[in-house]
Amino acid sequence: MEGNMRILSLKEIEDSCVYNIFFEYNKTFKYQDYWNEKCYYISMEDMLLLEPYMDKVFINFDYYGPNKVEISDWNKVKELYLAENTDEDGFFEFIDKWLENRPAGNSYFWILGP
Repeated sequence: MEGNMRILSLKEIEDSCVYNIFFEYNKTFKYQDYWNEKCYYISMEDMLLLEPYMDKVFINFDYYGPNKVEISDWNKVKELYLAENTDEDGFFEFIDKWLENRPAGNSYFWILGP
């Protein structure tokens, strides 16, 4: 498998087929609320690389909707992925660093499909 996945900022997005990662989800949010500088994004191509590992950890992951992701489960995905993809550099480190800034008491983050 290929390594070197990337986390994208809003200005790096080339099309709308991306997965948003963010700390808070609210059903009353509008589509545009997830297109801002506070969100980060995973490309469709990179999510396809993660999919086999996501499917091992999450029974009902909705690739086209909102998903509350416990950090402990995300760490399992990371461990599975890195066991087979030792050349990955930066993707998981970026998310780990980003998670250090999560709201106090949160043991989760959100992934919203395209």
